[in-house]
Amino acid sequence: MSKNTENTDAKTTKTAKKAPAKKRSRGKTKNAVTSNVAAVASERNDATGVIGSKVWWDLIAVDGLHTDLHDALKAIDCEDCIVKEPSPVARMGEAMCRVRGKAKVDFKKAGSKGGWTTWSAVKTTRTTDDTATGEHQRTVDPKVVSSIAVNENDGTVSLAKTDCEIAAVVVAEYERMKTHFTSLDLSYSIVNVVEKLNGARLRYYGGMYYVPQPDADALVDYTPPWPDAVSVRVLPQIAGIAAFVESLDACSFYIEEVGPTSATARAAGNAAMRSLDGQFNDVLSSVETFVTTMKTGDLVHGRSLTSRVKAAQQLRGRCDLYREILNDRGKSLSTAAEIVSNAMKEIVSASVEVRELRNASGSDRAQSLANEMLKEIAEKTRDAVKAARAEHEPQIIDEKN
Repeated sequence: MSKNTENTDAKTTKTAKKAPAKKRSRGKTKNAVTSNVAAVASERNDATGVIGSKVWWDLIAVDGLHTDLHDALKAIDCEDCIVKEPSPVARMGEAMCRVRGKAKVDFKKAGSKGGWTTWSAVKTTRTTDDTATGEHQRTVDPKVVSSIAVNENDGTVSLAKTDCEIAAVVVAEYERMKTHFTSLDLSYSIVNVVEKLNGARLRYYGGMYYVPQPDADALVDYTPPWPDAVSVRVLPQIAGIAAFVESLDACSFYIEEVGPTSATARAAGNAAMRSLDGQFNDVLSSVETFVTTMKTGDLVHGRSLTSRVKAAQQLRGRCDLYREILNDRGKSLSTAAEIVSNAMKEIVSASVEVRELRNASGSDRAQSLANEMLKEIAEKTRDAVKAARAEHEPQIIDEKN
């Protein structure tokens, strides 16, 4: 950690190891923002000046049991964060990738039929001979040494040649993977936990996150398991996952307390703003689609409206949750999200009236009134979108400001 990039109000809990290389994060994650997040966010850890934690981890050659990972996540009420187990076909493909380099064998997918996916294990022999003219002649001799098939439903394995050593190694690795998790599995699960806690990525590709700590009373003391380690106050979920990672061989979990004026807080604010801007634009795009639909006299599907209203409300909640790192940047976005949310609530009410009007009478007059009502609400919604954009113009984050 460079002293030039971090202020003295950020307390590092582990300095003996270097930060790890970038880890891939799973795109689909679970978000724990709820409607009462604003109320929870009203309490801060003012006594210490700590507003959150920076977390990252280093996982090397992890080979643990799925049951252990499941129990660790269950203990911190994050069972839903465990990475989804791969399909039998995907698991077999990964097992082949692990064996391929050691065995110098290529596994080529032969096809899928009747619920079975088949691979051919091909071993290629390359020889070079000198011809009578002194030229080198290279001979390539590919040979299928085995065939492996896996049932796409129950994961049953079938071998064409049971005496093939390479195929036996692949099957053994496939069976072991049914009960063990890998470094990538664990990393994805940690990402899911962090994002459930509304963590903001500090790197574009993930691997390092800022986790807000809105409620000081919810924090627990965590002391890393190494000599002279400094205790920190963190969320219980972070303490739990950190303790599990540290219990594994050659694995480390790093936690750094973040103050409001630290470089991490600034980086987290920029990252959060980019994320929130993207969510805001997604919501606006959906609302503009609703306007186009209503102008043609069609009703918007109720579930679509409900999901967008919820998205706008979650956006407002996250703005409040990140208020220390966003500063004034989040206020306009929160107001804009409220404008859009109110506009969509009006669409919901108007849609009910239009539906009742159309069902009550099939006359042309009733249909005309319904269409006029839809067009009117479409115009109001369009004006609301304009007002929201005016309230919060997309901000270009300049690191010099």
